[in-house]
Formats: sequence, C-alpha cells, structure tokens
Amino acid sequence: MNLKPNDEIDACNNSSHWCSATIMDVRESEEENEYPVKEVLVGNLSLKKLVFLLRQIGYRVYDEEGDREDLERGTYFGYPRQYDEWLSISDPRLAK
Repeated sequence: MNLKPNDEIDACNNSSHWCSATIMDVRESEEENEYPVKEVLVGNLSLKKLVFLLRQIGYRVYDEEGDREDLERGTYFGYPRQYDEWLSISDPRLAK
C-alpha cells in the first residue's frame, strides 16, 4: 500500500472499531516490522540499513459539512487529534 498524506483509508482504532481515517503524515523509523532497505553512506563506506515507513493515522475525515473543527485543516467527522497514532504500513489495522 502506497499511502501518502491526505489519503483516506479505513483503520481499526484501539477499541477495535473500524473508522474512516486520514493519513496525516509519513516518517521513517528503524524500529518497526517492515523491511525496505535503504543505502546509507558513512564516510566512504556504503551501508545498507532497514528503514520502516510509519503513517500517522488521524481517525477523522475532513469535510466541509463536518461536525467538528480543526483550526489547521477545517471541519471533519471523527475523532480529535489526541487519538492519532503512528502505525506501520504493514499493520493489519489499515485498509484502503
């Protein structure tokens, strides 16, 4: 799954409920369970390391008819920012 910021997806929250959600951000980590390999230069040495892509999941969908407001992005349906979480792209709690 190639998910990028602003993509709308389905995600299962911590209460085991599937919700409409939005990808808020993407970052790299070296501590997850995906295995893309990235080449890194250290001095004159070329090393390969595992890099894991995490997605920040916002359990909300932005819509001008939304019943809640986020001052940065507008109105939405769903849950406020305090419930956002970072998940690996391979997490079974994500579906497109």
